[in-house]
Amino acid sequence: MYQSSVSGKACEGEFGVTPQGQIVLDVMDDGRGLSAGNETRIFEPFFTTRRASGGTGMGVAVVRNLLAAHRAGIMLCSCQPTRFRITFAPRRDRLSPALDGPKA
Repeated sequence: MYQSSVSGKACEGEFGVTPQGQIVLDVMDDGRGLSAGNETRIFEPFFTTRRASGGTGMGVAVVRNLLAAHRAGIMLCSCQPTRFRITFAPRRDRLSPALDGPKA
């Protein structure tokens, strides 16, 4: 468990490696969660439920784009509590030849 530098709330995470060599990181916080109506919009740029308190709605959208630029992805796993799964693609130079696929 670690503290968020932004909100000060406790966060929890777990990680593992898939048989394909992907690194999977699950991150969950202890906040009030996400309403079912907002879960479909969470990755939209500028979507926020906290505009009055300075929220821009860019956080999750920026994270998703940064991860995508590095062959990684993020998905919402649950709303109560809010839990995200981040999946990092295996590095091609570390794959065995059998997993690397046919050479052209």
